[in-house]
Amino acid sequence: KFFKISLITMIVIVVFIGNLTAYNFAGVITQYLCGFGLDFNSENAQKAREEGNALVKEIDKEGFVLLKNKDNELPLTAENEEKPKVNVFGWSGSKQGFYYRGYGSAGGYKNSEIPLYEGLEQGGLSVNPALKEAYDAIKLKNGRYPNYTTDPQARYQVYEPGKAFLDEHLSQAKSYSETAIVVISRIGSEGTDLPKWQYSADDWSKLSNGKTYLQLSPDEEELVDFCKENFEKCIILLNTSNVLECGFIEDDKIDAALWIGLPGNAGSPAIAEVLTGKANPSGKLVDTYAYDLRSDPT
Repeated sequence: KFFKISLITMIVIVVFIGNLTAYNFAGVITQYLCGFGLDFNSENAQKAREEGNALVKEIDKEGFVLLKNKDNELPLTAENEEKPKVNVFGWSGSKQGFYYRGYGSAGGYKNSEIPLYEGLEQGGLSVNPALKEAYDAIKLKNGRYPNYTTDPQARYQVYEPGKAFLDEHLSQAKSYSETAIVVISRIGSEGTDLPKWQYSADDWSKLSNGKTYLQLSPDEEELVDFCKENFEKCIILLNTSNVLECGFIEDDKIDAALWIGLPGNAGSPAIAEVLTGKANPSGKLVDTYAYDLRSDPT
């Protein structure tokens, strides 16, 4: 009897471990046994990707929302340079910090991303390389797209390097351009509920600043204030799939604001085309962006 119970217990354990292993490595097992079933390097596949990327850009150029353009500060123009020069501020604009797409069924192939800096260059802007290098050098222990096995709150980390970083790069940035583009990013995702509070980029713990995820963090507020006080032009890019409290963009020292949503892996060049006037965005917000979300009973 004891042997029979032990055998059954062992079988149950083996089946359980086997199922768990098969679940975690389903993709690898399927690829090994069956292959992908598709040739991603075929002529038809490459053509499909090219056409898809072109469609993404067209959707972006038509769907971006121009929230503000005080005194027609946009489009950006250059007097003597071939391309208008800009400083891109905010860790959210870096290669690790920018949101291209969502998660789950809204996800995509990471290796096909056109980073924001490169996309702005492709679209007709000249981006401060020193500032780009400084932001890209900031490597958090997890970027915007952590593995599903990590703490889901890692997806919602809010981070900016702070005032000391900004002061360190102010002189060089002003000598490069008097235009500052500030990137603010937020995301919502299939598979995890949107958090109420802001989370640390260090250990993904709840921050004690009392700010909700849909408000600017104190460091982001400091970043916006820094740029609007130190540069002739201050432009806000809202890289977000969720409604933010955006009353701050009505400040007279903020010249323009553009909602870009999650532009897709190939969409970043479209941002520059809108900012330089090569494309005229016709998008409208599908929801009300409240000054204070506490006024919304939902």
